[in-house]
Amino acid sequence: MSGESSKNSGQSAACKRKPVWRQAGESSWIGSVVVGGSALIGLMIAFYQDKISNAFPFPMLEGDFSFSNELSFQACFFWLFFIVTVSLAWLKEKARKQSSEEVNNELSGKISEVRMLSLTMPPKDYMRVYGELYTASVDEFDNLNFGIEKSLEDGAESTSDWREQTNAVIRVVLDAILQLSIVFDSPNNEFKSKYFAGISWLVQKEELDVSDVSEIWEYAKRVSRHENIEGFISSTDLFLVDDVHLTTESNNDAAPIGEVFSPIIWGWEADYNFRQGIIVPGPLQALVADDFSRVQCSSKCAENLVEFGEGAVESLEVFFAGDPIRSSFISFRIEGNIRSSEEKLCIATLSIYRDSPGVLENDDRARMFYRQIIPFLNMLFRLLMIRLEIDASDGRELRLYTESGSGPSKED
Repeated sequence: MSGESSKNSGQSAACKRKPVWRQAGESSWIGSVVVGGSALIGLMIAFYQDKISNAFPFPMLEGDFSFSNELSFQACFFWLFFIVTVSLAWLKEKARKQSSEEVNNELSGKISEVRMLSLTMPPKDYMRVYGELYTASVDEFDNLNFGIEKSLEDGAESTSDWREQTNAVIRVVLDAILQLSIVFDSPNNEFKSKYFAGISWLVQKEELDVSDVSEIWEYAKRVSRHENIEGFISSTDLFLVDDVHLTTESNNDAAPIGEVFSPIIWGWEADYNFRQGIIVPGPLQALVADDFSRVQCSSKCAENLVEFGEGAVESLEVFFAGDPIRSSFISFRIEGNIRSSEEKLCIATLSIYRDSPGVLENDDRARMFYRQIIPFLNMLFRLLMIRLEIDASDGRELRLYTESGSGPSKED
């Protein structure tokens, strides 16, 4: 194997080796020969001017085409030195020019790389804001944990009364992520767009009461590839349910968005794992994407959905065209480990919406932002697990997610 490695290295070096003429043109001796040849040409003109001027081809310039003048020994050497010197000078200049072009191309490439890198870097105040928001989020999380543990120690039979406080802390973390996205996206926010964030729960089909399928279909039909209730229910394996209580918008102090937010029930089908042109970008696609699913402009969501019927495409386009929040959005999985399990469990998705196209500008910037917020996503996982434990005692009713003000609450 070492022999093959040496051979491959040799082949690689050979591929990068410069042509012989380049090596010759860039060598120092070429310059010396050109200088020496020029000096010799000058000396020959000084000592043998008559013999050179009387020899071919100068008489032809005066109209003498008789070729009666002999080509002297000195004239032959003059022209030989002249041709060699000029040829070497041309070769040296050509090698210099090509070398200069390669250096300029390499420099331009490095400048482009630096420019692209700078485009993915956060603004200068980002890390300061990041530290402040993360510290505040951790404090809220710790206070919630302490309060729940204290109530159980004091004899509380369940944590149901802590639902609203848990929701409030989750919104604090959502607001922190939202504020970070605004700062991160500030170079790409010329028109001061509004940003929103929301959680979508991954719910097993049997966990929801599907007896009233019409209610589920009302939230699902706007974005489903199916055009009737029967097709949707029979094909869906999991639901991805928007939670109106776990939403917030910029500059509203981590309060829910309100009536302007239209909750969606997305239907997950097993076919989404291997079929193209069937899955809507966003929360659903985030479940199978490596890191995130980003929608540059929601009006173009249906362009690649080749397996959607005309009615389903039209319904999707009408919904996004009339939605005041989801002009562009990006979705991330919220997942983590349960106890000692090595496999991560996905329980929800986080979506950041913008009321204008181009959230986070491009996928490179989005990827950088995703890596930055991983600690917040991990915190959200732990908070959502607390909320799941609370929901488990009351059952996962659809109204807990889609109806504002539903469920018991605890005043601060």
